[in-house]
This record gives sequence, C-alpha cells and structure tokens, in this order.
Amino acid sequence: NIQDPRVEKRKKSSVQEMKVSLLLLTAVSTTCYVYSYQIKSAIYFRNFFSLRQSTQLTESPPNLTYANSQQRFSRSYYKYRSNEFGTEHNTGYTESLCSSPTSPSIVCIHGFGGNADQFRKNLPFLSKSLSADCYAVDLLGYGYSDKPDPRDTKWGGVNKLYNFENWADQVISFIRDVVKKDKPADHQVILVCNSVGGVVGLQCAVSAPQLVAGVAVIDISLRMLHVKKQSMFLRPLVAAVQTLLRETSLGAAFFKQVAQPEPLRRILNQAYGEDPASGVAGVDDETLQAILQPGLDPGAANVFLDFISYSGGPLPEELLPRVNCPVRV
Repeated sequence: NIQDPRVEKRKKSSVQEMKVSLLLLTAVSTTCYVYSYQIKSAIYFRNFFSLRQSTQLTESPPNLTYANSQQRFSRSYYKYRSNEFGTEHNTGYTESLCSSPTSPSIVCIHGFGGNADQFRKNLPFLSKSLSADCYAVDLLGYGYSDKPDPRDTKWGGVNKLYNFENWADQVISFIRDVVKKDKPADHQVILVCNSVGGVVGLQCAVSAPQLVAGVAVIDISLRMLHVKKQSMFLRPLVAAVQTLLRETSLGAAFFKQVAQPEPLRRILNQAYGEDPASGVAGVDDETLQAILQPGLDPGAANVFLDFISYSGGPLPEELLPRVNCPVRV
C-alpha cells in the first residue's frame, strides 16, 4: 500500500499537462470559431450595405412613388414617449387606411436593418383585400425614426435603449396613440412581423395582451448569438469581440468596411420572389434604395454596433408559451 511519491508527482504532472492541453485546444478552437463567425458576419453586412455607391440615393427621406400600386405614400411621424426613460422621440410610420371605426387594424414590424418601406406594397393590398387599416412602423433607431446615441450614459449602459422591451413599448404606444385613436375601447390589432420584428411582436403580445388579437411572424430571428445559446467557452470571447467593436474605433472601421458598394441584390434575392405585376424576378432598385438609404443616416452605425452586441433579452421560444392570442409562424 506504500505509494512512491515520484509516481504520484508524475501522475499529477500528467494531469496538469492534459488540462493545459485541453484549455489550449479549447481556446484555439473557440478563437477559430469566432474568427470564422466574424468573417461571415462581415461578408453578410458588407453585402447588405453594398449599394451605397452603385445606387443613386437622395439625401432626404423620400416620399416613395410605388409604380405598381399607382399610389404615393408619405411617411407620417408621431412623438413616442418612452415609459422607461421619459424621453420623447420622433418615430416614423406609413399607412393605408379604410377610415372606418369598425375596420380591423394591422401593424407591420420590420426586422434588423429594415424599415416601414419594406411593407409599402403589402399595405395597400392588405387594406383593400381585408378592408383593414394597415400601418408599418420604423422602430426606434431604424428607418426615419430618431437614432439616439446608445453610448450616452443617460440610458444606463449597453443595450439599455435598443432592446426588445423598449421596442415593444414603442409599438404599444403607437397602437394606443395612433391606431386606436378613432376606434372602440376594446379594439385589438394584428401584428405582422419579420425577423427580429417577430420578437418585438411577441413581446407586445405578452406585455399588452388586451391590445393584440393575433401575431404573424415571418422568418423570425432565433437569436443564435444569445448568451443562453453560446457554450461556456464561447461566451467570454464573443463578449470580448462585441466590446471591442462597440467601444473602440475598430467598430467604426468595421462598419465603414462593410458599407461598401457591392451588390445588395444578391442577398435580398434570396428572400424576394418575382413581382407578379412587373414580372421582374427578385428585388428591384426601389426596394434596394428603400432598405439601404436610412441605414446610412448619421447615428445608424452606432445603432448597428449596439445591436450586434445584444446577446441578452427574451428569446422567441421563451415568449411564445406566454402569448395568449393566436400566433402564425
């Protein structure tokens, strides 16, 4: 039963070497994974903002003419007062109305990098076919809504301004102040949401169930960079990269690098089908301009960098069981 101390020492040394090797292997693998992810993200966002120089853009928010619908929609604005901060912000929206107190109401919510103009062809169609009052909102920080600097200390820290709870608060305020203005007290709306807008819509249904009759989510974001979906080894590296981009000049350089004049059409053609009115396949120039232009406004880069650092907040699979109204996915 007597153990040789030299043998025990060698065993401990071997165990230590194995631990160090495993840690090194994990660090290298994780670094490669994050580096690969950042390259893929850079390629995606570089393509997303690629039309900056290849498409002639106007400098002021346009009142776009929609040739296919023979309608011209102007953007309206309302003052959104934040329940969280008590601050007021100009927020944009578009509408196609039946102007009847009994008509149903539909509110469309865009995704990351989008704005209300993405629904410009949907609104008149839905309004006419369903005899409904249809709206599309610009979430705070996107489209032609105000883009307050998320780095301002008055918000209280990272992701305190641009998050799903505050965007839901904005949409709820919009429903109460604009949509329900001439409607009965018990009037409810249907939310039609795309990408991260789907998480906003579900949060609205949870926070104000009395206002929401139903939610339709289209390609809802599953938030794969959420901290709960990262491995314990990946979390510190992802957080370090997010902090680096958000709080140093590398973030501005990154945004400038990805906002290059390469075809945005290739990316969007994966989501846009053929226009039945014109027969043109994929995204058209009008849509490219509508999506890209407000993304190049002053302040848009800071919103972009803040949101790609957002790895907290609700997940759609957590919100869904808490929603009482019908949800179509």
